Amino acid sequence: MNGPGLNPVPEHSSHTFSLRRSVFVASLASLLAGCAISEQPVIPSLPVDSAASYGGPQFVWYDLFTTDVEGASSFYRDLFGWEFESAPEYGNFSLARHNGIPVAGLVRIDEARAETVPPQWVPNLLVGNVDVVAEHFSRAGRVLKGPVDLPDRGRIAVVEDAEGAPLMLLQTTGGVPSNAEGTHGFFLWTELWSLDEAISLPFYSAAVGLESVDGPADLDPEYRILGTGDRRLAGLIKIPMDGVRPHWLSYIAVADPAEVARRAESLGGRVIIGPGDTSDRLAAVIADPVGGVFGVQQWPIADLEEAQP
Repeated sequence: MNGPGLNPVPEHSSHTFSLRRSVFVASLASLLAGCAISEQPVIPSLPVDSAASYGGPQFVWYDLFTTDVEGASSFYRDLFGWEFESAPEYGNFSLARHNGIPVAGLVRIDEARAETVPPQWVPNLLVGNVDVVAEHFSRAGRVLKGPVDLPDRGRIAVVEDAEGAPLMLLQTTGGVPSNAEGTHGFFLWTELWSLDEAISLPFYSAAVGLESVDGPADLDPEYRILGTGDRRLAGLIKIPMDGVRPHWLSYIAVADPAEVARRAESLGGRVIIGPGDTSDRLAAVIADPVGGVFGVQQWPIADLEEAQP
């Protein structure tokens, strides 16, 4: 895949993701602690290719931590056509599907913690051995929860990297997760916003083997592509504004980011960075009505480039 979201957001954006370390700990841990992991909640399995073997790290799943699962479900249903299901055995977890295929999870955050636990999207990174990778995070970053086994899902750990960016590590059982990468309404790209690539690059290289790899010839020189060999797996940019903590920003593939941004506003969302604020007009950053921030990316890129004057 030629990575989308290849241009950093403009420095004039006034938005800040003021996410404190304590917030990360509380919200991410809620998937394990809030779902009463000791009682073995039923978390729906991911679609997997049972014949495939692990071929290296990749982002395979995304969870939204939110105080209003019903409101968030309504927003994403109307924006992307996602369908949602929940059940008592899921605990605090709800499953989002698109065209019948699992696409994301929603994790309820207790309303009493709303002041300290803001909504946020967190990606899941597939790894070959959660325990080994978590051990690296424990030395140079932080392990918040786990590793722990989830029935039908695999082994999981909630971690922070050396700069405090949270993510979830996942070692699946029964095969390698399959996805509809590049299909509208599914997640397409994940981007690390870092304070210092001199810290983040060697950290992820040592932890999971992600290196800076070659990108397109016209790639912004300040934008890094992370991958393994010739596989482009994620982006890396230096945080372009004050007041922003390191974090992973995830993009969803769409046909027209400008139209999606307009529709998001009509549904009560907020456009943080519009397509007109980016150098190529191919992406936007949006907050849902509850505050969860995500990106949308035109895909395939050629379709929109051909339509531009």
